[in-house]
Amino acid sequence: MISVLGILVESESHSRFSSRLGLMPFANQQRDLIGNDTGQMRRQYQAGCIRRAKRKTRIDVWEYLWREQIDDGRCIRHTQVIGSVDQYPTKELASNAVNGLRARVNEKSFRLRLRPVFVGDLVDHFLQTAFDDQSDLYAASTKVVMPDTINRWIRPRWECVNIRDVRTVAVKQWLMSLSRKDGKPLANSTKAKVRNLMRRLFNHAITYEWLKQGENPIKHVRQSAKRQKEPEPFEPDEVQRLLDQLKSPYREMVLVLLSFGLRRSELFALQWRDFNFERNEVTIVRNICYGKLGQCKTQASHATLPMLPLVAIALCVWRKLTPHNQPEDWVFPSTHTKGRKPLHPGGPMNDVIKPEAIRAGISKRVHWHAFRYTFGTWLVANGVDIAVVHELMRHASPRTTLEFYIKARKRLKLGAQEQIQTMLFPGDKQITLTEDLELIADVKKQQKRSALRDLESTIFGGEDSYDQPERDETQMDDDKQDRLM
Repeated sequence: MISVLGILVESESHSRFSSRLGLMPFANQQRDLIGNDTGQMRRQYQAGCIRRAKRKTRIDVWEYLWREQIDDGRCIRHTQVIGSVDQYPTKELASNAVNGLRARVNEKSFRLRLRPVFVGDLVDHFLQTAFDDQSDLYAASTKVVMPDTINRWIRPRWECVNIRDVRTVAVKQWLMSLSRKDGKPLANSTKAKVRNLMRRLFNHAITYEWLKQGENPIKHVRQSAKRQKEPEPFEPDEVQRLLDQLKSPYREMVLVLLSFGLRRSELFALQWRDFNFERNEVTIVRNICYGKLGQCKTQASHATLPMLPLVAIALCVWRKLTPHNQPEDWVFPSTHTKGRKPLHPGGPMNDVIKPEAIRAGISKRVHWHAFRYTFGTWLVANGVDIAVVHELMRHASPRTTLEFYIKARKRLKLGAQEQIQTMLFPGDKQITLTEDLELIADVKKQQKRSALRDLESTIFGGEDSYDQPERDETQMDDDKQDRLM
């Protein structure tokens, strides 16, 4: 009995001694540490509250209230209007609308390792910061397309998953299982875009220190972007048959696409002030996507390009025919809006160009980007240096020009093989693979106007200009103006 009391007294005295020196038992230290972290989390994390506020002059609105602790320890109360009751009929919808703001309020709280950060919170924070209306990190078209991709593919599967629980193998299996509405597997290029977007989301988490450096689980996910079907460029005779079928302004649309290699968003964003008919130049300064104007896709897309003389004539004729011919007017305006907005790309392609292409006997898939693809292929077929092709197509990297757009035409391939054959059998003049020797061109640097002059001959037909000396532009205009009209 005495020994037990002695042990208890000794233990109690040791505990008082340890506490006096600031030395706590290990279990108590862990419990206090967890408790402090939990308290810190409770103090820092602000779920906020949603309330309905009345207005005297208009309908009620939803408000979001939260507190923020500043450096001196004081808490400041904030209130922000979410929207009207008409916009968000229920409190749940109003709460979902403020997820991005809630994530921004809790940026510091998310840095704690014990605080879970869900992919849904990460997405909302990413859209709230990087996709802000004042942010110029992304083009206007990207601000429209990327949220749709997130909401369609990423959010349904990963919204309620902690970002620290996302594993590489699970992401790979998920990408392999993606399919379209008709049950067919999703295209590899689309899967690659979804994968790259997820990698960008997790890099965003690393930037805000919600994950440590090097903890991006998407970095090791491999996804092929190989096309299921290679696009086919149009042949010159197919384009000429299509131009014969089209009328203004659809004929001018195709001419502009084949002359400058524009994207469809750049084509319908053209205004008359962008053209300099005295110098035969056009400046690409903007694009339009889903009705929203924005800057060019990349810095290289903003450029001044030379204009073909015959295309300049065709545009001048169209400018005289259209009532919307002022410098600030759209080149291809919408009649439904009385010229206030440009045409929507879907109407001209589906209602006019595709049906006329069928009448012209074109069996290839006709879409807006096919003309840009044809533009690059024709430049290479005419022997234009790849550096000039890169500048005319306005890609951010020459790698894009080489890998995705430029495909050698069949006759050009045969011509290259004929050169090899001549080297192998220099004395045999009877063996020939093709009679189109004018298509065999050495790759050498040319000026942009020289490259486009050859392209003009390809578009409008007539005499080939591959091996002929340069002619005076005025004489060339007189020869082909009747054909253009």
